[in-house]
Amino acid sequence: MQTKSLTHTRAKARRTRAEAARTRAKAACTRAKATRTRAKVARTRAKAARTRAKTARTRAKTARTRAKAACTRAKAARTRAKAARTRAKAARTRAKAGLTRAKTARTRAKAACTRAKAARTRAKAERTRAKAARTRAKTARTRAKAARTRAKAARTRAKTALPPAPQPQPQNRIDSCRGRNLPYHHQSKPLVTQPTRGSLSTKKPYPTIHPQLSH
Repeated sequence: MQTKSLTHTRAKARRTRAEAARTRAKAACTRAKATRTRAKVARTRAKAARTRAKTARTRAKTARTRAKAACTRAKAARTRAKAARTRAKAARTRAKAGLTRAKTARTRAKAACTRAKAARTRAKAERTRAKAARTRAKTARTRAKAARTRAKAARTRAKTALPPAPQPQPQNRIDSCRGRNLPYHHQSKPLVTQPTRGSLSTKKPYPTIHPQLSH
């Protein structure tokens, strides 16, 4: 009985030691597994950190890209506005140049009209001067002819002068305006005698030629 108990005790001790070894092994496996789990968690956390960092970098890059695109769009808008202003200024310049050309054309036309009018005025003045010169020449010729005529008449009167013939006595008449008799040379209308044959003219008061010298 005593031997059996010792055997059983030793077997139980072996079993206890084996169970303790299994427990220690299991604990070591658990610790190893926990270590692996902690390492995996660390790796996961590191990966998540890396992912978050990469996401942050991506977002920053995206923000920079968007800002750059906005700047590009703003610059393009400014360029388009400047081009529009340039085109408007060019249009205004062209319009002003057109107005200037039109004004210059009007000025030239007005100057041409003024020159033409001045030429017409000068031509008219020249014609007027020429006509005045012709008129003066004609007047001079007329006066010369009249002078020659008067000289010829004077020569004729001097050539045909005779002793004075008996003149008819002027007949006085009563002036109806004054109511009294006036001499012949004071009457308002002289007495006209009929011209005789051989007189020089019936219209001019030249002395008549004696009937004996009329042939």
